[in-house]
Order: sequence, then C-alpha cells, then structure tokens
Amino acid sequence: MANLDWLEGTWIGTHGADEVEEQWTAERYGQRHGLFRWFRNGQTLISEWMVIGDFDGKTELRIRHMRSDGASIEDRDTCTRFALERLEDGRAEFRHLGAQGGSLLIYERKDKAMTVWFESESGAVPVEGQFKFQLREP
Repeated sequence: MANLDWLEGTWIGTHGADEVEEQWTAERYGQRHGLFRWFRNGQTLISEWMVIGDFDGKTELRIRHMRSDGASIEDRDTCTRFALERLEDGRAEFRHLGAQGGSLLIYERKDKAMTVWFESESGAVPVEGQFKFQLREP
C-alpha cells in the first residue's frame, strides 16, 4: 500500500463558511480508515466513511456517503471509488473510477495544513472550492 502516513490525525477546517472535520487512522493490516464530517449552520450536512487499501492490485480510496440521518447515499453494497494515480511527498491524487475521464480528488499537506479539492479536465467536479484543514494537536 502507498505510504500515506502524512494523512494521519484529526484535521479541522472550513469549506467556505461551513465547518469540516476529517480523521485518518494509521495504516494497519493494509488499510487506512477515515471519517469526514461537513457541518452547516450548526447541523451535520453529510458524513463519509473512507478506506484506503489495495484492492485488485491497485491502491484505492473508497467512500460511503451518508446523509445527516445516517442513511447511505450510495446504493447497497456500493461505494464511490478513486484509484491512486499519483503520489508525491505530501500530495496524493486519486482518480474517480465511476465516470469516463473522472475527476481527480487531490490531498496536499504542507506542515500542519492540508488542502483537499477536486479537479476535472471536463470542468465538472462533485464539489467546487477547497477544503482547508489544520492538524489538531493531541
């Protein structure tokens, strides 16, 4: 599995005026797990359960999206899948596997700050703007 140790920790931040939080565990037994929460006006807008691991010989990020009531957005037994396309020190680019010429989900860490955003060659992205995080100290 790709070395993504720099993701580990609790990240607190913003997306525009909204609050966001993302947590990543250490890699264990070939997988790393994450949780993302997006808050707007004092309420949970969406949450995600994430796993990064080797699936069918490729490193993938797999995400299950949930509404504020805990109901899954994806159909039963499915998830949104991204393949690790490029990895540099402190930067990972994941390609969406569900659409032709899928968008990139990019994670970039500099010191104790991390920025996450989508890019697409076709111009259409799932979420506009950047998620800006700071590492929460233990």
